[in-house]
Amino acid sequence: MVDPLIEQGEAHERRRSLPPREGGGSILPAYAFARLRSRMRGVAFALMLGTMMIPAQVVIVPRFLLFSQLDLVDTFWPLFLPNFFGTALYIFLLRQFFTTIPQELVEAARIDGAGELRILWRIMIPLSKPAIATVTPVRRRLCATNADGGCDVEDRELRMRCCAGDGGRSSGIAHAGGGPKPPRAAAA
Repeated sequence: MVDPLIEQGEAHERRRSLPPREGGGSILPAYAFARLRSRMRGVAFALMLGTMMIPAQVVIVPRFLLFSQLDLVDTFWPLFLPNFFGTALYIFLLRQFFTTIPQELVEAARIDGAGELRILWRIMIPLSKPAIATVTPVRRRLCATNADGGCDVEDRELRMRCCAGDGGRSSGIAHAGGGPKPPRAAAA
């Protein structure tokens, strides 16, 4: 019989070895935009960047209708399928980083007989760890709000202060673009 603690530890290691939820799906399309040549690459990249300009609120109803037609409502599939191949911002950031890696490294790997996936796994990803760490969202537990405007704070008292609609200003917690403003100089 296998010890339950060992099974739990092995499951934890499997979860840690999987690609990050948000940033991991962006690696493959970013590499394709950066290194693979095709006639429609520029048009496809421009269309992908154009999706960044569409607010998330605009696609909520069409996305729900799509998932209801596919009978995926009340399942876990709609939670990760929309971002399975990454988000436009993460693809853009990774593509920009991949283009800075010297082409000579890729050519040397091709001479050694490496295919595209081996080049991605053995050269691009190890050199791109800082960029991948940048696009891998670190889950902020203090006054982080999700797309629906809900608060992800676990502590009830802190949740009431952070998510009261004042952006945490009453609790003294500073946010980017929020928090207490410096005093203005008196007009003479």
